[in-house]
Amino acid sequence: MVLSTLTRLYIVPRMGEFFDRYPSIAVELLNFDRPPNLIEEGIDVAIHSGDLSDSSLIAKKIAETSVVLVATPEYLEKHGTPKHPNQLGQHRSVAYMYQGAPRPWVFEKKSTRIVHQPDGNLRTSDAEQMRAAVLNHLGIANGPAWLFAEEIASGAVRRLLPEYERRKSIFAPRAGGRRLAAKTTVFIDFLVESLAKAPPVRSIA
Repeated sequence: MVLSTLTRLYIVPRMGEFFDRYPSIAVELLNFDRPPNLIEEGIDVAIHSGDLSDSSLIAKKIAETSVVLVATPEYLEKHGTPKHPNQLGQHRSVAYMYQGAPRPWVFEKKSTRIVHQPDGNLRTSDAEQMRAAVLNHLGIANGPAWLFAEEIASGAVRRLLPEYERRKSIFAPRAGGRRLAAKTTVFIDFLVESLAKAPPVRSIA
C-alpha cells in the first residue's frame, strides 16, 4: 500500500517544522495508486506499508501500526456483531483493492492465523473512500488503525475482534545501488519523528 492518506494526515501537517529546519530543501509529494518505480520515476524515497516485492529496494522500517476491523454502531445494530473471523462471510464488507483484487483480511491470535477473502459489497483502491464507506454504514472494513483513529476514539466506529489484530510495518523504501543523499537522510529521520508523534502509529525509533 502506497500511503498517500497517511502522508496527508500525519506528515503534511508537520512539514512546517521540516522547512524551519531545512529551508533550502524542496519537497515534492507524489500520489500513486500503484507501487512506483523509484528509479525510473526519479523518486528519492517512498512510504509503504506491508511486504515489498522489489528486492532491489533498500527499505528502512520507520513505524508500525495495528490492522483493525471496524464498523459503525449503526451497521452493527442492524446486522449484528461478528464474534469470530469465520462469521465475516455473513456480513457486508468494504474491500480495499490492491493490484486488481480485494486484499485478504489476515487475523492472528497466538499460533492461529485465519485468512478471510472479502467479497466486497463495495470495493475501492482509495483508503479515504474505504473510510467514508464505513462511516456511512456500508459494511465492515479491515485497515490500518491510523485511518480510523479519530472515529475509534470518538466511538463513531467500533473496533471488532481486537484479540485477532496483527501489526504491520511501515517502511521508507529507496532505490538501491546509489548513494543516499543527505537531504533524503534528514527527510527519512523527519518521517520517523513525525510518525512517533501520531497516537495510532507505533514508532520503532
